[in-house]
Amino acid sequence: MTQRRLHCLMAAQGPSIPYEVAWTLVRLGQKPEELPFAQAAWRQAAAQTVSRSPKGMQ
Repeated sequence: MTQRRLHCLMAAQGPSIPYEVAWTLVRLGQKPEELPFAQAAWRQAAAQTVSRSPKGMQ
């Protein structure tokens, strides 16, 4: 069921939504109690992105 919803969401949004984002949105729709976990993952990914960017980009 999750895969079907995932593919429907991605088809509706076109190439503007990455797979990971679509998967997260579908999962949060099914289990909203997982929001703190998703927020922590987003913060960690953002911190890693900033730490890898060139010094002039920060």
